[in-house]
Amino acid sequence: MQRQQSQNQVYGRHLSLTVMNKIVALSFRSV
Repeated sequence: MQRQQSQNQVYGRHLSLTVMNKIVALSFRSV
């Protein structure tokens, strides 16, 4: 159970990083 939770944490972190990268790319493009 705990192992699954840590895996979800890593996945969530990766997901947030991808979203941040997309936002940064969009903001750079609009400039």
